[in-house]
Amino acid sequence: MAIFPSKRAYVMRVRSAIPYPGLLAIIRNYLGKTKAALKRHVRRIFYTTLPVSFVSLLPSPKLQLARIYHEYGYGHITSGLILDHFRDDRNISSLLAVDQNRKIEPGLRRFPTENIENVILSDIIGYNLQKSSKIEALLNEFGYLHLGAIVRACLLINITSVCGTRGRQSREFLQACIEIAGSDYAQDIIFSRGFLPGEYRALMLAKLREIADWPRDKRLSVFLEPDVTPERSKVKLINGSAVFLKGPSVRSSNLAASDSDLICAIAFSGSSSPAPPCDRVDVSLYRLHKLDRMLQDDSIHALKQLRLAVLTSQSAEAFFSKDHRHRFKSQFHAIDSPVQAYYSMSLLNAGVECFIFLLLSGASKVYVANFDLFLNRHYPARYIANRTEDKVDRRGDSYSLKNEAILELFRHHSPGQQLAVYQFFGRDCGVIYDDVLSEIVSMQLSDYVEELENTYRIV
Repeated sequence: MAIFPSKRAYVMRVRSAIPYPGLLAIIRNYLGKTKAALKRHVRRIFYTTLPVSFVSLLPSPKLQLARIYHEYGYGHITSGLILDHFRDDRNISSLLAVDQNRKIEPGLRRFPTENIENVILSDIIGYNLQKSSKIEALLNEFGYLHLGAIVRACLLINITSVCGTRGRQSREFLQACIEIAGSDYAQDIIFSRGFLPGEYRALMLAKLREIADWPRDKRLSVFLEPDVTPERSKVKLINGSAVFLKGPSVRSSNLAASDSDLICAIAFSGSSSPAPPCDRVDVSLYRLHKLDRMLQDDSIHALKQLRLAVLTSQSAEAFFSKDHRHRFKSQFHAIDSPVQAYYSMSLLNAGVECFIFLLLSGASKVYVANFDLFLNRHYPARYIANRTEDKVDRRGDSYSLKNEAILELFRHHSPGQQLAVYQFFGRDCGVIYDDVLSEIVSMQLSDYVEELENTYRIV
């Protein structure tokens, strides 16, 4: 059955259906799907099946991308098309021009920030946060990760510069400071340029020195949901235990033989979902799309093999009614995560959220292995990725995501954010990274972004 009875009816519905939740409500009666499945269906309509003429009616920047996908496809997108997309923003166009010069000049590894005029950076810092966030997401999605990191640096400076004296102890301010501490782009703009007020530069220098000396409890308090106290975040099973946090990157790890009380993985859905070898999993954290996929393929009962399942605030609120959530938590020994997963206009990667959850729960030691911050694209066969099969290359007992599938992740997950969090806790004596992750965490943001661009850039 057609979703809409006629083109005219469809056009009228689209015009009246923005913002996005309105569209979900309109077509829900036609489909009879769960909320999560409905979202995927609508996304699939926008990105793969609707005629370009229909998609062009959609006004938001996120949906304007669909028009580019339809007309050109990833393989035919050029820097000229992206430049045209930003033709009304001279600042972003100027950044793209600098980036083009960087590509022409051979052997130039570092993005030449010295070629960016202060007035351009000053203007971008003045953008509202929603606009900055959307520009960052768009640049990241097309592989302009250096540019995305520079725009994000401006966004973080915006957040910290508008906070008054009382706001300088707010979560938003401190979260932005943590990222600035890990961003050589942000520090270059703040401390090496002359256009920001001296008072602000002095404030940021003092604050970065202060947070570098914070004890673990104070560091963790920045990541708590506003209504959760540190005492309430402790989990009896985890408190005082040594936990081995096993990521999804398919490779060997020097920490594989570490002596731990508990083993934790992301979205455990069976023995072949964490990186091998893996004899058991005790604790696992789940996002909404992973739970939804497990319900579809009937692997949800894998949760019964766990001693504890952790539901992110995002999945707990969107996936369950209050009564259903209570029954689900009772059936599968599940609890809600106390971690504030969304901040500074970006969503924490699930691995980072799980890492913070373990520390908040009172783990005495956390061994972190097989997390490569997207520098390794190979995943175990049953690891759940929120991607359709056409964006996956499967080979034997593992698979890899195609370039565009990885870049789509950076629309929601800022690369610099997760690097900054791991750097922030890197000197904690109870946190042990494996050799590969240690090497990544030792990088400056610009070098890490360079590695990502070399791996995934498509234009």
